[in-house]
Amino acid sequence: MKTNQLIRILWLTGLIFFSINAFSQNVIFTRNGDKIQVGKYKFAVENKVKLLKYKTTDNPKSGFQKIDLSEIYYIKNKKGNGLAYHEKGRGYKIKKVDNLSEIELRGAIDACKYFNGSGPMLGTFVPSFLFMPVGLGTAIVVSSVKPKKTLNMPMNEFVNDPVYVQSYKKQAHKNKQGVTWLGFTVGFSLGLTIAVLVSAL
Repeated sequence: MKTNQLIRILWLTGLIFFSINAFSQNVIFTRNGDKIQVGKYKFAVENKVKLLKYKTTDNPKSGFQKIDLSEIYYIKNKKGNGLAYHEKGRGYKIKKVDNLSEIELRGAIDACKYFNGSGPMLGTFVPSFLFMPVGLGTAIVVSSVKPKKTLNMPMNEFVNDPVYVQSYKKQAHKNKQGVTWLGFTVGFSLGLTIAVLVSAL
């Protein structure tokens, strides 16, 4: 009897999980105000143009459609997190976009679009590649330092709004932390791989 109840509970749990995933979807919010319900999507570059390829939920068996990254405001995924793209094509995560006010969301998206994290990434990649402990220390220090509030901030009508500025600073710091630890991970992994290959010769 207990075995049958357990099987029934597991079956119902699986059915609920399947239903949630079946009806959840990704949404592309464009800069002109459109919303595109999509399933699969992926980043691509064609003829030096940065694109997002996607399949719509109403016709998932069709081929991938394309949209220029510059036309995308942000993407909301199935978990309610956002994804906004930097001008150079790097994507940054924005947590729980539905919990943000319109001005907070604008600040976070602008931070993803304009804040450049190439410096912190390179700054941790090199020492991590050469000597991991130094790279680890560098990553801890660099990721803990918050960017200046005006760093790469666009001049628009929101620059004097404290809510916008705070949201921009907060998201820019998250982006900086992300690329800093990415630089550490890539540098350490590459250095370790080369060391193993050399020792095997």
